[in-house]
Amino acid sequence: MFTEQPHIFYVPGALSWDYGVKDFWGQALHDVWQGVWDADGALGCFIWEWQDQSMDDKFADKSRDIDPETGLRMVAKKGVVDGYRHIKPEYWHVKMVYSPLVVRQRTVEPRDGQANVWVDNRYSFTDLGELTVRWQALADDRELAKGVLKAAGAPRGTACLSVPVSRGAEAVRLDFVHPDGRTVYSCRLAVAGVPEPQPPAPPAARGTLAVRDAAEALEVAGDGVRAIWDKASGALRSWQVGGVERLAAPWQINLGEQRPNGGEHGSGGFVRSGKPPVLRKPAVIATARGASVTVQVSGELGLAESPEKKADWLCTTEVMSDGELRVSYELRWSAADTEAWELGLALPLAPNYRTMRWLRDALWTDYPADHIGRPAGTAKADDLAFRCTHRDLRWLVMGDGAHQVVLLPLDGPLHGRAVAGEQAVVLYASAAVAPPRDFSTNLLPGYTIGLRKGGVWRGALRVRGTG
Repeated sequence: MFTEQPHIFYVPGALSWDYGVKDFWGQALHDVWQGVWDADGALGCFIWEWQDQSMDDKFADKSRDIDPETGLRMVAKKGVVDGYRHIKPEYWHVKMVYSPLVVRQRTVEPRDGQANVWVDNRYSFTDLGELTVRWQALADDRELAKGVLKAAGAPRGTACLSVPVSRGAEAVRLDFVHPDGRTVYSCRLAVAGVPEPQPPAPPAARGTLAVRDAAEALEVAGDGVRAIWDKASGALRSWQVGGVERLAAPWQINLGEQRPNGGEHGSGGFVRSGKPPVLRKPAVIATARGASVTVQVSGELGLAESPEKKADWLCTTEVMSDGELRVSYELRWSAADTEAWELGLALPLAPNYRTMRWLRDALWTDYPADHIGRPAGTAKADDLAFRCTHRDLRWLVMGDGAHQVVLLPLDGPLHGRAVAGEQAVVLYASAAVAPPRDFSTNLLPGYTIGLRKGGVWRGALRVRGTG
Protein backbone atom coordinates (compact mmCIF):
# COMPACT_ATOMS: atom_id res chain seq x y z
CA MET A 1 0.00 0.00 0.00
CA PHE A 2 1.33 3.41 -0.96
CA THR A 3 0.67 6.23 1.50
CA GLU A 4 1.29 9.95 0.93
CA GLN A 5 2.83 9.72 -2.54
CA PRO A 6 3.27 11.50 -4.74
CA HIS A 7 2.91 14.92 -3.18
CA ILE A 8 2.07 17.64 -5.71
CA PHE A 9 5.10 19.85 -6.37
CA TYR A 10 4.15 22.65 -3.98
CA VAL A 11 7.37 24.67 -4.05
CA PRO A 12 6.55 28.35 -4.64
CA GLY A 13 10.13 29.32 -5.46
CA ALA A 14 10.21 26.68 -8.18
CA LEU A 15 6.82 27.73 -9.56
CA SER A 16 7.86 31.36 -9.80
CA TRP A 17 10.94 30.34 -11.80
CA ASP A 18 9.27 27.71 -13.98
CA TYR A 19 5.50 27.21 -13.74
CA GLY A 20 5.93 24.12 -15.90
CA VAL A 21 6.82 22.00 -12.86
CA LYS A 22 3.05 21.71 -12.37
CA ASP A 23 2.92 19.76 -15.61
CA PHE A 24 6.01 17.68 -14.83
CA TRP A 25 4.37 16.45 -11.62
CA GLY A 26 2.34 14.18 -13.89
CA GLN A 27 5.48 12.14 -14.56
CA ALA A 28 5.87 11.41 -10.84
CA LEU A 29 2.22 10.39 -10.55
CA HIS A 30 2.53 8.22 -13.66
CA ASP A 31 5.63 6.44 -12.38
CA VAL A 32 4.04 5.60 -9.00
CA TRP A 33 0.88 4.28 -10.58
CA GLN A 34 2.72 1.96 -12.92
CA GLY A 35 3.44 -0.03 -9.76
CA VAL A 36 -0.18 0.17 -8.66
CA TRP A 37 -1.63 -0.98 -11.99
CA ASP A 38 0.88 -3.79 -12.41
CA ALA A 39 0.24 -5.26 -8.94
CA ASP A 40 -2.66 -7.64 -8.28
CA GLY A 41 -2.72 -6.77 -4.58
CA ALA A 42 -2.32 -2.98 -4.47
CA LEU A 43 -4.97 -1.19 -2.42
CA GLY A 44 -4.35 2.13 -4.16
CA CYS A 45 -2.53 5.34 -3.38
CA PHE A 46 -3.34 8.39 -1.26
CA ILE A 47 -3.19 11.51 -3.42
CA TRP A 48 -2.22 14.67 -1.53
CA GLU A 49 -4.65 16.29 -1.98
CA TRP A 50 -7.97 17.00 -3.75
CA GLN A 51 -8.41 20.71 -2.97
CA ASP A 52 -6.02 23.52 -2.02
CA GLN A 53 -6.13 24.43 1.65
CA SER A 54 -7.34 28.00 2.03
CA MET A 55 -9.64 30.21 4.07
CA ASP A 56 -11.95 32.88 2.61
CA ASP A 57 -13.21 34.75 5.65
CA LYS A 58 -13.78 38.21 7.15
CA PHE A 59 -10.89 38.05 9.63
CA ALA A 60 -9.68 41.62 10.04
CA ASP A 61 -5.94 40.96 10.23
CA LYS A 62 -4.78 40.63 6.60
CA SER A 63 -1.10 41.21 7.39
CA ARG A 64 -0.05 37.55 7.60
CA ASP A 65 -0.45 34.32 5.67
CA ILE A 66 -2.15 35.96 2.70
CA ASP A 67 -1.71 34.49 -0.77
CA PRO A 68 -0.99 37.37 -3.19
CA GLU A 69 -2.65 35.55 -6.11
CA THR A 70 -6.01 34.88 -4.47
CA GLY A 71 -6.17 37.05 -1.34
CA LEU A 72 -7.00 33.94 0.71
CA ARG A 73 -5.48 33.10 4.10
CA MET A 74 -3.52 30.04 5.16
CA VAL A 75 -3.09 28.75 1.62
CA ALA A 76 -1.33 25.45 0.88
CA LYS A 77 -1.50 24.70 -2.82
CA LYS A 78 -1.34 20.91 -2.77
CA GLY A 79 -4.62 20.20 -4.52
CA VAL A 80 -5.59 19.17 -8.05
CA VAL A 81 -8.23 21.92 -7.81
CA ASP A 82 -7.78 25.28 -6.10
CA GLY A 83 -9.63 26.64 -3.08
CA TYR A 84 -12.64 27.50 -5.24
CA ARG A 85 -12.40 24.11 -7.00
CA HIS A 86 -11.20 25.51 -10.29
CA ILE A 87 -9.34 22.83 -12.22
CA LYS A 88 -5.53 23.04 -12.11
CA PRO A 89 -3.07 21.50 -14.62
CA GLU A 90 -2.47 18.53 -12.30
CA TYR A 91 -6.13 17.50 -12.66
CA TRP A 92 -5.64 16.18 -16.21
CA HIS A 93 -2.73 13.99 -15.14
CA VAL A 94 -4.85 12.48 -12.36
CA LYS A 95 -7.62 11.75 -14.86
CA MET A 96 -5.23 10.04 -17.28
CA VAL A 97 -3.29 8.07 -14.64
CA TYR A 98 -6.43 6.91 -12.82
CA SER A 99 -8.19 6.00 -16.08
CA PRO A 100 -9.79 2.52 -15.98
CA LEU A 101 -8.51 1.86 -19.50
CA VAL A 102 -5.51 2.92 -21.56
CA VAL A 103 -4.31 2.92 -25.18
CA ARG A 104 -0.53 2.50 -25.14
CA GLN A 105 0.19 3.04 -28.84
CA ARG A 106 0.70 6.54 -30.26
CA THR A 107 0.15 5.87 -33.96
CA VAL A 108 -2.18 3.89 -36.23
CA GLU A 109 -1.32 2.18 -39.51
CA PRO A 110 -4.42 2.14 -41.74
CA ARG A 111 -5.08 -0.66 -44.21
CA ASP A 112 -8.09 -0.49 -46.51
CA GLY A 113 -9.50 2.40 -44.51
CA GLN A 114 -9.29 0.67 -41.10
CA ALA A 115 -6.70 0.63 -38.31
CA ASN A 116 -6.29 -1.55 -35.23
CA VAL A 117 -6.19 0.09 -31.81
CA TRP A 118 -5.36 -2.02 -28.75
CA VAL A 119 -7.08 -1.11 -25.49
CA ASP A 120 -6.10 -2.33 -22.02
CA ASN A 121 -9.24 -2.72 -19.91
CA ARG A 122 -8.27 -1.94 -16.31
CA TYR A 123 -11.79 -2.32 -14.95
CA SER A 124 -12.09 -5.16 -12.46
CA PHE A 125 -15.70 -6.05 -13.34
CA THR A 126 -16.75 -3.99 -16.38
CA ASP A 127 -16.68 -5.19 -19.98
CA LEU A 128 -15.66 -2.59 -22.56
CA GLY A 129 -19.02 -3.19 -24.22
CA GLU A 130 -20.63 -1.05 -21.51
CA LEU A 131 -18.80 2.00 -22.90
CA THR A 132 -19.38 3.90 -26.13
CA VAL A 133 -16.39 4.71 -28.31
CA ARG A 134 -16.66 7.94 -30.31
CA TRP A 135 -14.10 8.39 -33.07
CA GLN A 136 -13.04 11.28 -35.27
CA ALA A 137 -10.73 11.34 -38.29
CA LEU A 138 -8.80 14.64 -38.31
CA ALA A 139 -6.64 16.63 -40.68
CA ASP A 140 -5.03 19.77 -39.28
CA ASP A 141 -7.63 19.60 -36.46
CA ARG A 142 -10.46 19.63 -39.01
CA GLU A 143 -13.00 16.85 -38.68
CA LEU A 144 -13.12 14.70 -41.81
CA ALA A 145 -15.46 12.04 -40.44
CA LYS A 146 -16.85 10.75 -37.17
CA GLY A 147 -18.81 7.86 -35.81
CA VAL A 148 -19.57 5.56 -32.89
CA LEU A 149 -18.14 2.12 -32.16
CA LYS A 150 -18.98 -0.59 -29.71
CA ALA A 151 -16.15 -2.72 -28.38
CA ALA A 152 -16.03 -5.90 -26.35
CA GLY A 153 -13.26 -6.63 -23.90
CA ALA A 154 -13.22 -8.62 -20.69
CA PRO A 155 -12.26 -6.96 -17.40
CA ARG A 156 -8.47 -6.74 -16.97
CA GLY A 157 -7.97 -7.91 -20.51
CA THR A 158 -6.86 -6.37 -23.81
CA ALA A 159 -9.20 -5.71 -26.71
CA CYS A 160 -8.63 -4.72 -30.34
CA LEU A 161 -10.75 -2.00 -31.94
CA SER A 162 -11.05 -1.64 -35.70
CA VAL A 163 -11.31 2.12 -36.27
CA PRO A 164 -12.20 3.80 -39.60
CA VAL A 165 -9.49 6.11 -40.97
CA SER A 166 -10.58 8.48 -43.73
CA ARG A 167 -8.39 9.18 -46.72
CA GLY A 168 -6.22 12.22 -45.97
CA ALA A 169 -6.53 11.86 -42.20
CA GLU A 170 -3.53 12.90 -40.13
CA ALA A 171 -4.83 11.63 -36.78
CA VAL A 172 -7.63 9.66 -35.15
CA ARG A 173 -9.18 10.77 -31.87
CA LEU A 174 -11.01 8.32 -29.61
CA ASP A 175 -13.28 9.15 -26.65
CA PHE A 176 -14.42 6.34 -24.38
CA VAL A 177 -17.75 7.42 -22.89
CA HIS A 178 -19.42 6.05 -19.76
CA PRO A 179 -23.20 5.40 -19.89
CA ASP A 180 -23.74 8.50 -17.73
CA GLY A 181 -22.10 10.67 -20.43
CA ARG A 182 -18.66 11.17 -18.88
CA THR A 183 -15.56 10.70 -21.03
CA VAL A 184 -13.42 8.37 -18.96
CA TYR A 185 -10.46 8.35 -21.36
CA SER A 186 -9.40 9.97 -24.62
CA CYS A 187 -6.46 9.63 -26.97
CA ARG A 188 -5.25 11.13 -30.23
CA LEU A 189 -3.27 8.76 -32.45
CA ALA A 190 -1.17 10.02 -35.35
CA VAL A 191 -1.48 8.27 -38.71
CA ALA A 192 1.87 6.63 -39.39
CA GLY A 193 3.81 8.07 -42.30
CA VAL A 194 2.12 11.49 -42.28
CA PRO A 195 4.78 14.22 -41.99
CA GLU A 196 4.55 16.18 -38.77
CA PRO A 197 4.37 20.00 -38.75
CA GLN A 198 7.73 21.66 -39.37
CA PRO A 199 9.22 24.95 -38.19
CA PRO A 200 10.28 27.67 -40.66
CA ALA A 201 13.13 26.56 -42.91
CA PRO A 202 16.48 28.37 -42.76
CA PRO A 203 17.27 30.99 -45.39
CA ALA A 204 19.24 29.87 -48.41
CA ALA A 205 22.98 29.59 -47.83
CA ARG A 206 24.93 32.30 -49.63
CA GLY A 207 28.66 32.52 -50.13
CA THR A 208 31.37 31.72 -47.62
CA LEU A 209 32.19 32.87 -44.12
CA ALA A 210 35.20 34.91 -43.05
CA VAL A 211 36.87 35.12 -39.64
CA ARG A 212 38.14 38.33 -38.08
CA ASP A 213 40.15 37.63 -34.92
CA ALA A 214 40.86 40.82 -32.96
CA ALA A 215 42.10 41.44 -29.42
CA GLU A 216 38.65 42.14 -27.93
CA ALA A 217 36.37 39.99 -30.08
CA LEU A 218 36.16 37.21 -32.63
CA GLU A 219 33.82 37.79 -35.56
CA VAL A 220 32.44 35.32 -38.11
CA ALA A 221 30.69 37.05 -41.02
CA GLY A 222 29.22 36.34 -44.44
CA ASP A 223 26.41 37.51 -46.71
CA GLY A 224 23.74 38.68 -44.21
CA VAL A 225 25.30 36.59 -41.42
CA ARG A 226 27.33 37.83 -38.46
CA ALA A 227 28.28 36.32 -35.09
CA ILE A 228 30.57 38.02 -32.56
CA TRP A 229 32.12 36.48 -29.44
CA ASP A 230 33.41 38.70 -26.65
CA LYS A 231 36.88 37.49 -25.68
CA ALA A 232 36.73 38.88 -22.14
CA SER A 233 33.63 36.85 -21.22
CA GLY A 234 33.61 34.13 -23.89
CA ALA A 235 29.93 34.91 -24.59
CA LEU A 236 28.20 35.28 -27.95
CA ARG A 237 27.20 38.96 -27.88
CA SER A 238 25.80 39.46 -31.39
CA TRP A 239 24.03 37.15 -33.84
CA GLN A 240 22.67 38.54 -37.08
CA VAL A 241 20.80 36.61 -39.77
CA GLY A 242 19.48 38.35 -42.87
CA GLY A 243 21.02 41.52 -41.52
CA VAL A 244 18.68 41.43 -38.49
CA GLU A 245 20.12 41.38 -34.96
CA ARG A 246 18.49 38.56 -32.98
CA LEU A 247 20.04 39.16 -29.54
CA ALA A 248 19.37 41.82 -26.93
CA ALA A 249 22.32 40.78 -24.74
CA PRO A 250 25.05 38.12 -24.68
CA TRP A 251 24.25 34.46 -24.23
CA GLN A 252 24.56 33.13 -20.66
CA ILE A 253 25.32 29.77 -19.10
CA ASN A 254 22.32 28.66 -17.03
CA LEU A 255 22.39 26.31 -14.03
CA GLY A 256 19.09 27.57 -12.64
CA GLU A 257 21.23 29.31 -10.04
CA GLN A 258 18.99 32.39 -9.84
CA ARG A 259 15.83 30.49 -8.93
CA PRO A 260 14.16 32.00 -5.83
CA ASN A 261 14.04 30.18 -2.52
CA GLY A 262 10.80 29.04 -1.00
CA GLY A 263 8.57 26.04 -0.49
CA GLU A 264 7.24 23.78 2.19
CA HIS A 265 10.28 21.53 2.07
CA GLY A 266 12.82 24.24 1.25
CA SER A 267 15.11 24.36 -1.75
CA GLY A 268 18.58 23.86 -0.27
CA GLY A 269 21.18 21.75 -1.99
CA PHE A 270 21.04 23.52 -5.35
CA VAL A 271 23.63 25.77 -6.95
CA ARG A 272 22.64 29.29 -5.91
CA SER A 273 23.75 32.72 -7.10
CA GLY A 274 22.12 36.09 -7.68
CA LYS A 275 23.69 36.39 -11.12
CA PRO A 276 24.58 34.03 -13.98
CA PRO A 277 27.81 31.99 -13.82
CA VAL A 278 31.04 33.70 -14.86
CA LEU A 279 33.56 32.21 -17.29
CA ARG A 280 37.10 33.09 -16.23
CA LYS A 281 40.22 32.92 -18.42
CA PRO A 282 38.18 32.18 -21.55
CA ALA A 283 39.91 31.05 -24.73
CA VAL A 284 38.04 31.75 -28.00
CA ILE A 285 39.37 29.95 -31.07
CA ALA A 286 37.93 29.75 -34.60
CA THR A 287 38.56 27.10 -37.27
CA ALA A 288 37.26 27.32 -40.84
CA ARG A 289 35.66 24.08 -42.06
CA GLY A 290 34.61 24.47 -45.68
CA ALA A 291 31.19 26.13 -45.75
CA SER A 292 31.15 26.63 -41.97
CA VAL A 293 33.29 28.01 -39.15
CA THR A 294 33.71 26.31 -35.78
CA VAL A 295 34.22 28.52 -32.73
CA GLN A 296 35.42 26.88 -29.52
CA VAL A 297 35.13 28.62 -26.15
CA SER A 298 36.74 27.12 -23.06
CA GLY A 299 37.41 28.40 -19.56
CA GLU A 300 36.92 28.03 -15.82
CA LEU A 301 33.34 28.41 -14.60
CA GLY A 302 32.59 30.17 -11.32
CA LEU A 303 29.58 31.78 -9.67
CA ALA A 304 29.17 35.52 -9.37
CA GLU A 305 29.26 35.49 -5.54
CA SER A 306 31.92 32.75 -5.32
CA PRO A 307 34.08 33.13 -8.42
CA GLU A 308 36.55 30.39 -7.55
CA LYS A 309 36.61 27.57 -10.07
CA LYS A 310 33.56 25.31 -9.95
CA ALA A 311 33.87 23.57 -13.31
CA ASP A 312 35.63 23.45 -16.65
CA TRP A 313 33.42 24.67 -19.50
CA LEU A 314 33.78 23.84 -23.18
CA CYS A 315 31.33 25.14 -25.78
CA THR A 316 31.67 24.48 -29.51
CA THR A 317 29.55 26.41 -32.02
CA GLU A 318 29.46 25.63 -35.73
CA VAL A 319 28.36 28.72 -37.68
CA MET A 320 26.67 27.73 -40.94
CA SER A 321 26.62 29.95 -44.02
CA ASP A 322 22.82 30.33 -43.67
CA GLY A 323 23.32 31.72 -40.15
CA GLU A 324 22.29 28.60 -38.23
CA LEU A 325 24.29 27.88 -35.07
CA ARG A 326 24.94 24.29 -34.02
CA VAL A 327 26.00 24.35 -30.40
CA SER A 328 27.35 21.61 -28.15
CA TYR A 329 28.68 22.15 -24.64
CA GLU A 330 30.32 20.21 -21.84
CA LEU A 331 30.52 20.99 -18.13
CA ARG A 332 33.06 19.09 -16.01
CA TRP A 333 32.33 19.76 -12.32
CA SER A 334 35.33 20.18 -9.99
CA ALA A 335 33.81 21.63 -6.80
CA ALA A 336 31.99 19.94 -3.92
CA ASP A 337 28.98 17.79 -4.81
CA THR A 338 25.73 19.69 -5.33
CA GLU A 339 22.75 19.81 -7.69
CA ALA A 340 21.61 22.13 -10.47
CA TRP A 341 18.04 23.15 -11.21
CA GLU A 342 18.72 23.44 -14.98
CA LEU A 343 21.61 22.80 -17.33
CA GLY A 344 21.80 24.78 -20.53
CA LEU A 345 21.96 28.24 -22.05
CA ALA A 346 19.93 31.41 -21.66
CA LEU A 347 19.48 33.30 -24.93
CA PRO A 348 18.35 36.94 -24.42
CA LEU A 349 16.44 37.63 -27.64
CA ALA A 350 15.27 40.99 -28.91
CA PRO A 351 12.21 42.11 -26.89
CA ASN A 352 9.82 41.82 -29.84
CA TYR A 353 9.98 37.99 -29.93
CA ARG A 354 6.82 37.60 -27.87
CA THR A 355 4.99 34.73 -29.55
CA MET A 356 5.95 31.10 -29.06
CA ARG A 357 5.02 27.96 -31.03
CA TRP A 358 6.20 24.45 -30.26
CA LEU A 359 5.94 20.74 -30.99
CA ARG A 360 7.13 18.20 -28.44
CA ASP A 361 6.84 14.63 -27.21
CA ALA A 362 4.33 14.78 -24.36
CA LEU A 363 3.35 12.33 -21.62
CA TRP A 364 -0.14 11.83 -23.09
CA THR A 365 -1.44 11.90 -26.65
CA ASP A 366 -4.46 14.06 -25.79
CA TYR A 367 -4.78 17.20 -23.64
CA PRO A 368 -7.30 19.98 -23.10
CA ALA A 369 -6.71 22.77 -25.62
CA ASP A 370 -5.42 25.21 -22.96
CA HIS A 371 -3.34 22.79 -20.88
CA ILE A 372 0.23 23.97 -20.21
CA GLY A 373 1.58 20.51 -21.12
CA ARG A 374 -0.09 20.12 -24.50
CA PRO A 375 2.22 18.62 -27.14
CA ALA A 376 1.73 21.46 -29.64
CA GLY A 377 0.51 24.99 -29.30
CA THR A 378 0.95 28.74 -29.47
CA ALA A 379 1.41 31.13 -26.56
CA LYS A 380 1.95 34.85 -26.19
CA ALA A 381 4.21 36.47 -23.61
CA ASP A 382 1.40 36.96 -21.08
CA ASP A 383 0.23 33.32 -21.30
CA LEU A 384 1.26 30.82 -18.62
CA ALA A 385 2.45 28.35 -21.24
CA PHE A 386 5.01 30.90 -22.49
CA ARG A 387 7.02 30.59 -19.26
CA CYS A 388 6.49 26.85 -18.73
CA THR A 389 9.23 24.41 -19.68
CA HIS A 390 8.18 22.39 -22.71
CA ARG A 391 10.10 19.15 -22.35
CA ASP A 392 11.41 16.94 -25.13
CA LEU A 393 11.05 19.47 -27.92
CA ARG A 394 10.88 18.61 -31.58
CA TRP A 395 11.12 22.36 -32.20
CA LEU A 396 10.22 25.72 -30.67
CA VAL A 397 9.73 29.00 -32.56
CA MET A 398 9.95 32.50 -31.09
CA GLY A 399 8.45 35.14 -33.38
CA ASP A 400 7.36 38.73 -33.80
CA GLY A 401 5.33 38.33 -37.00
CA ALA A 402 8.11 39.27 -39.40
CA HIS A 403 11.09 37.43 -37.89
CA GLN A 404 11.58 34.15 -36.07
CA VAL A 405 14.18 32.36 -33.98
CA VAL A 406 13.89 28.57 -34.22
CA LEU A 407 15.21 26.26 -31.51
CA LEU A 408 15.88 22.61 -32.44
CA PRO A 409 17.46 19.61 -30.68
CA LEU A 410 20.89 18.31 -31.64
CA ASP A 411 22.24 15.01 -30.31
CA GLY A 412 20.09 14.72 -27.22
CA PRO A 413 17.03 16.03 -25.36
CA LEU A 414 16.10 19.70 -25.40
CA HIS A 415 13.67 21.60 -23.17
CA GLY A 416 12.63 25.23 -23.59
CA ARG A 417 10.68 28.09 -22.03
CA ALA A 418 10.85 31.90 -22.17
CA VAL A 419 10.53 34.89 -19.86
CA ALA A 420 9.53 38.25 -21.33
CA GLY A 421 10.96 41.51 -20.03
CA GLU A 422 11.09 45.07 -21.30
CA GLN A 423 14.69 44.80 -22.51
CA ALA A 424 14.74 41.19 -23.73
CA VAL A 425 12.82 37.94 -24.06
CA VAL A 426 15.06 35.32 -22.48
CA LEU A 427 14.79 31.90 -24.11
CA TYR A 428 15.98 29.13 -21.80
CA ALA A 429 17.29 26.15 -23.79
CA SER A 430 18.22 23.28 -21.48
CA ALA A 431 19.57 19.78 -21.90
CA ALA A 432 18.13 18.91 -18.47
CA VAL A 433 15.58 20.41 -16.07
CA ALA A 434 15.31 18.91 -12.59
CA PRO A 435 12.15 18.48 -10.53
CA PRO A 436 11.88 20.77 -7.48
CA ARG A 437 13.21 19.55 -4.16
CA ASP A 438 10.17 17.89 -2.65
CA PHE A 439 9.56 14.41 -1.32
CA SER A 440 8.03 13.44 -4.68
CA THR A 441 11.43 14.19 -6.19
CA ASN A 442 12.77 10.81 -5.13
CA LEU A 443 10.29 9.24 -7.53
CA LEU A 444 12.18 10.83 -10.43
CA PRO A 445 15.85 10.07 -9.77
CA GLY A 446 16.66 9.97 -13.47
CA TYR A 447 15.74 13.65 -13.84
CA THR A 448 17.89 15.18 -11.10
CA ILE A 449 21.06 17.04 -12.17
CA GLY A 450 23.69 15.81 -9.75
CA LEU A 451 26.91 17.81 -10.06
CA ARG A 452 29.50 15.40 -8.73
CA LYS A 453 33.21 16.17 -8.53
CA GLY A 454 34.77 14.93 -11.76
CA GLY A 455 31.38 14.30 -13.34
CA VAL A 456 30.56 15.53 -16.87
CA TRP A 457 27.26 16.89 -18.20
CA ARG A 458 26.67 17.60 -21.87
CA GLY A 459 24.06 19.32 -24.00
CA ALA A 460 23.46 20.44 -27.57
CA LEU A 461 21.06 22.54 -29.63
CA ARG A 462 20.52 24.18 -33.00
CA VAL A 463 19.22 27.71 -33.37
CA ARG A 464 18.36 29.49 -36.61
CA GLY A 465 17.01 32.86 -37.61
CA THR A 466 14.40 33.35 -40.33
CA GLY A 467 12.51 36.28 -41.77
